[in-house]
Amino acid sequence: MKIASRHVLLVVDETAPTPLKIVQQSSINQPQNWLCAAKSGDISLRREKSRQYKPADIAQALNNELQNLRSKIANQTLGLIFSETSEAMTEFDNPQAVLKFEHKWADVVDKAATSVGAQSAFNICVYKIADLKTLANPTKAFNELVEVHDEFWTYTNSMLVLSDSSLTQSHRIKICELLKK
Repeated sequence: MKIASRHVLLVVDETAPTPLKIVQQSSINQPQNWLCAAKSGDISLRREKSRQYKPADIAQALNNELQNLRSKIANQTLGLIFSETSEAMTEFDNPQAVLKFEHKWADVVDKAATSVGAQSAFNICVYKIADLKTLANPTKAFNELVEVHDEFWTYTNSMLVLSDSSLTQSHRIKICELLKK
């Protein structure tokens, strides 16, 4: 039976440990295998230095990385953590392209996982408040990210809040306030 993949926005402040530690301490049903996409993670989606964000290259890199891990991840539920997205936005000349690609990202991840016989249970996109603040309109970008994700989690002041919590709306307001400082 196929479970529904959860496309999660995780917004973190400077108190955050690694994203993997954050999700492992959460109360969610844990997948069989977590994979982290980061400079020193399980998979890498940015092989070349470029000032332009190229969604097709990112999608192809994800497919290639999961194909390379096929023997380890086939027939498993996966949690994929994309922890360098917000940092990448600060490095590209076209950060709006990252936001635009987020609208398709859940499908890209699901197809890549399915192509290796795995199932994406969690697709967690990590955005740092400090990185969002560098954008021309951080509040607008943040609100767009909230809208395009299935769930919104925050890790601020060393505390994780999941979107099923009664605190979600207050945390959304709090993040907007932090982005204006």
